[in-house]
Amino acid sequence: SNVLTGLVPVTFSNLDRLATLRLEDNSLSGTVPEEVCAVFRDTFPVFVADCRPPPEIVCECCMFCCEEGGNCECQFSNTELNFLCSEFTKSPGLEKRIVGNTMQGS
Repeated sequence: SNVLTGLVPVTFSNLDRLATLRLEDNSLSGTVPEEVCAVFRDTFPVFVADCRPPPEIVCECCMFCCEEGGNCECQFSNTELNFLCSEFTKSPGLEKRIVGNTMQGS
């Protein structure tokens, strides 16, 4: 948690070289802007947010959706992009939170 509040800013669309964006366990709300999703659909960074029911953020382009302070689930499981779920385990310090395609809460 970085104690972030408010909406996800459209300026995140400028982060086109980003490898990982972790927004979970903050107090963000609303919908991730389409401009952000458009960039992230092209680059497929590891994008984690609190978007599991009940969602704090509506996120069509998040790789992992989390419960507040809890587990996270890969949104690409059982799709042709399932291979991207395993890429998350390569992020330093996060491999211990992954079980299958689900990231365990800390």
